[in-house]
Amino acid sequence: MKKKHLYFSMLCILIFLILSGCVSIDKEQIARLNGDYQAQENGIVGSTEYTGYWHLYIHEEEISFYDNEAGNPGMAGTITNLTKDQITIRIDMDNFEECPGDWQIVDGTIILNYNIEETKLILKNSGCTIIFDNQ
Repeated sequence: MKKKHLYFSMLCILIFLILSGCVSIDKEQIARLNGDYQAQENGIVGSTEYTGYWHLYIHEEEISFYDNEAGNPGMAGTITNLTKDQITIRIDMDNFEECPGDWQIVDGTIILNYNIEETKLILKNSGCTIIFDNQ
């Protein structure tokens, strides 16, 4: 009987460790992204569409995009995975209003390719690239 409890406890600990590793974000990687960003006026690469109203805020795993001029919500969520060039975000669909550009959300998740160039954060999804300046 004690062996069964021991095996069960070990299995629970193993599952916990595996699941913890799946959603944890490297603190050094996220620290590179933390901050307030403002989209450039014509921030969509290859377009003259005005995007200067988009504001981006990243703090640890929380991320939000909102209309800085009208005060309207855009989208917000939690970063669930972060690599050296890609961010996966679980979107809070209850408070979702719109995405920047032509970005696509699939099953409540958006995957953004990113690049940091000096004080710029360049985000891309579905062929639409938007440039944000760090404030």
